[in-house]
Amino acid sequence: MSGSSDASTRSRRWEARSLLYWFQRNTIVALILLLLIFIAAVELMKPGTVNPVWLSNTLLFAAPLGILAAGQTLVMLTGGIDLSVVSVSMGSAFLMTTTALKFGNLTAVAIGLGLGLVVGAINGLGIALLGVQPLVMTLGTGLMTQGIIIVYSQKILASRSIVPDFIHAIGSDRLFGLIPFDLFLWLPIAALVLITLQRTACTPIAGSALPAAARSL
Repeated sequence: MSGSSDASTRSRRWEARSLLYWFQRNTIVALILLLLIFIAAVELMKPGTVNPVWLSNTLLFAAPLGILAAGQTLVMLTGGIDLSVVSVSMGSAFLMTTTALKFGNLTAVAIGLGLGLVVGAINGLGIALLGVQPLVMTLGTGLMTQGIIIVYSQKILASRSIVPDFIHAIGSDRLFGLIPFDLFLWLPIAALVLITLQRTACTPIAGSALPAAARSL
């Protein structure tokens, strides 16, 4: 009986390890399951919460975070971390809204994206060429960007700010009243990141890159 019990215990342990290994190899499935468990918990705690409107609002707010997370994922897989992303994204939005009236919508969008390009180039030069730690470099450029935006905001405080119509539509409007337009911007970016990870050397180094990023903290 003891031998049979030990064999059964070893079999269960092997099955558990096999299942864990499978989830480690299929992280997308694991994350989807965790998301479904979270949604089920929300519905159990407050019945009626999960409905088409709730799902639409969740996707509306999740899409911008997903776009930012896509870039951060690639950075962390190479052993780095970007602490300037929040300051840059907020600064880009502020520049776009305060220059749209004066320069036009397309130029305002180009100015907002230009801020991200400039800060990204500075980060890249500091980290890749000068050997500055990503944590220190991106924290510094983030604080620098935040300071510049504060000074800039004092100068244009009295001027009128607007959000370009098509940016407003992407950020708040919905297709058929339910599907957020920004979802159609998020999905191609997410797909591009996933394809890039599958077809490049990023995936094999993920295990060694994440500890490197953690050590930089």
